[in-house]
Amino acid sequence: MGGGPRDGSRRGQPGRGGNGYHDAMKNEAEAEIERRFLVARPLPELGQGGLIEQAYLATGMPNVRVRRKDGRYRQTVKGERPAGKYGRPEVEFDLDPDVGERLFQLAGERTIRKTRFEIGRWELDVFHDDLEGLLILEIELESEDEALPPLPAGVRVLREVTHEVRLGNAALAALGPEERRAFVEQLYRDVAR
Repeated sequence: MGGGPRDGSRRGQPGRGGNGYHDAMKNEAEAEIERRFLVARPLPELGQGGLIEQAYLATGMPNVRVRRKDGRYRQTVKGERPAGKYGRPEVEFDLDPDVGERLFQLAGERTIRKTRFEIGRWELDVFHDDLEGLLILEIELESEDEALPPLPAGVRVLREVTHEVRLGNAALAALGPEERRAFVEQLYRDVAR
């Protein structure tokens, strides 16, 4: 992220002279430079997306998540985003599937499910379950001052939410089921005004 390959190959990986956790911890945290946007409904036809499930072990700062995607598990620790900046420190590494599944169980209800659609450099997340109807468009940038590429065709941005902590995945995961439903409904009602 933030200039690195999307598969995380610059980060610590198991099988390369140690376990992934310790290899990752030896490296400096990389910066994830990301911007996020709330998207209007309905969406255009997007094709095939991929299901992502995220379990949060810690939802404060730093937040700690485990992602399950395509049968693989990856742990990520994200630090606080400095005021007015798009980047924040991030460390991530692959997990053994048994460990990943145990961590998912430890997270309890602090999980989210979403389908991610990759549209050029953009990623559009369509949330499920108690967050049904929430649509977030995001992009990872190479630098803080990089200009945004053109938006995906047919996708209408309502506003930028990069600095809205309440719209971060960790904050969403920390909400109870009823709070999540009410939050999404209120969010889109507020934008419609």
